[in-house]
Amino acid sequence: MASKEKIHLVDAGLKINSPYPTILRTERDVDLIISLDFSAGDPFETVFSAKEYACQQKLPFPPVNESVREENDHPQDCYVFEGRRPEEPTVMHMPLFNLQNCQGEEEIKKEREKYTTFQQHYGAPEIEHLLKKAKDNLKNNKYRILEQIFLAVKRRKNRKSVAQ
Repeated sequence: MASKEKIHLVDAGLKINSPYPTILRTERDVDLIISLDFSAGDPFETVFSAKEYACQQKLPFPPVNESVREENDHPQDCYVFEGRRPEEPTVMHMPLFNLQNCQGEEEIKKEREKYTTFQQHYGAPEIEHLLKKAKDNLKNNKYRILEQIFLAVKRRKNRKSVAQ
């Protein structure tokens, strides 16, 4: 890629604006999903759509409390929806624009309006800005991510020892 002057990126979200359908297939046996939500508007739309999709397809998915929708205009940087049964993955959902990397609801709103779904082209400054926001989310949640990875590995080991 370094030798190319331009690269073209395509959104991987098909059915529900996120690649959940491919990840939730039972043969994948997923323990942890880190959901980086970059969609415009409702930062919880993809996770609720994924929950609905999983329910329709009879696929395991953790409970997602409807009350998080009240935080639509002022989301936190990370939500953990824990699987309650061994076959349910845990979902870490991270809205791109949130109270940790924006200065309140007004800035969140401005950022969402600036980066709309149907904008065809973003220049280098806009891409760098989005990458910084995403990197900040990951840095701010490094220990939560590591903790959830540790817990997922532990659950997997427990599941295997029970099966033997």
